[in-house]
Formats: sequence, C-alpha cells, structure tokens
Amino acid sequence: MADLRRKLRNISSAALYVICSASAAQDPATVDSPYVEPGDCWTYRAQGLQNREPIDAYEECVTFVDKAKNIIIAVARIEGGDREIDTSYTLDWGSIVGVDGLITPGGRSHFRFPMRAGGRYSIEFEYRLAVRGAWAGRSWYDIEVVGWEDVTVPAGTFRALRLEARGNTRRYDLGVTGPLRNTYWYAPTAQRWVKQEFVSKARQFRRELVKYKLNQ
Repeated sequence: MADLRRKLRNISSAALYVICSASAAQDPATVDSPYVEPGDCWTYRAQGLQNREPIDAYEECVTFVDKAKNIIIAVARIEGGDREIDTSYTLDWGSIVGVDGLITPGGRSHFRFPMRAGGRYSIEFEYRLAVRGAWAGRSWYDIEVVGWEDVTVPAGTFRALRLEARGNTRRYDLGVTGPLRNTYWYAPTAQRWVKQEFVSKARQFRRELVKYKLNQ
C-alpha cells in the first residue's frame, strides 16, 4: 500500500510538472503594446477607491483613440447610480486622468512595452489630486517585471505578468515624503491589467477585473 501511495504521489508530481512546464512554455517572450479601440470595456470591483465618494465598482469604456496624439479617452460609469467620470490614458495605459481623479500631466505608465519577464526600469512624474484641494506632488518608482503568474479574479483566471513598483512620493502641499508600493497583474488577453494593489501612507486601494469586452 505504501508503495502504491508513493507511485501515485510521483505520478501526480510528474503531471503537475508537465502542466506547469507547458504553461511556462506558452508564455510569450515579450508582450506588445495593447490594441485598444472605441467600444472596448472593462468592469472592475474596487476596495478603498474614491473620487469624492467611495467607488465599489465601475465599468470603463473607451470612447476615442488617437494614435497620432497618443491618447485614449474613456468614460467610467459608477455602479449604483448615474454618475460618470471622464478618464484618459496614453496608448500604453499611462494614466492622465484616473478614475480616482488623480491628474498626471503627460501621463504616467507603469508598463514599458514590449514588456518581458525580468525587465527593470524607473519612472518619475508629477501629479495632483484636484478633488482633494491642494494635494499635489512628485512620485518616483523602481519597477520590476517579476514574471508570469496565474491570477484569479472575478472575470476568471488569467496568465499575467506581475509588476512590482516600489518608490516614494513627495507631497508639495505638506512637504513630506513617504513610501509607495504599486503591484499590477497585466494580462495580454484582456489588453489591460486584471488586478492592482496600491499602498501608501495616505491611501490604499485594490481593483480586480469582473468582466471585459473587446471589439477586436
């Protein structure tokens, strides 16, 4: 009986190794820039996200894309009412005006395409949060594309690249500096991140994809 259990365990381990190896073998060496067009929509559920009021869930749909000007225009419809928030991004999902009202002149993207596991780079940008008055400052991150992972969110299980961004922010209005951590799981099949976790001294939130629709 002991020999049988040992054989079954070895078979299970071998099968798991084959499955994991197959998944890894199918991961692309690089991930190209997302292809986005009007009508593409993503629905997220959120915890800790606010824009004047808490945002528990929203659907964000692209309304306009201008490749020459490097801009995506979208509208986020907040669940539980008729409130809409205009948002904008660069073509590599660099947020210009986010759902939370954070404004980043010129856009700031945590993603650098073509993206590959093991990539490392740094970003720096200025921001302001007009919905909170004088809130403004500068942030800088060191980013590592950690690697491919299976991540499960309400929309399903995705093969995604996990990005770890660690840095600091300097608040102009308060004259203080504090640490930042921002983690993304970017799934090429969704043409966007499917999960995000953000932590700072002043605020923290997380978002997970509930469903999406692409016109491609």
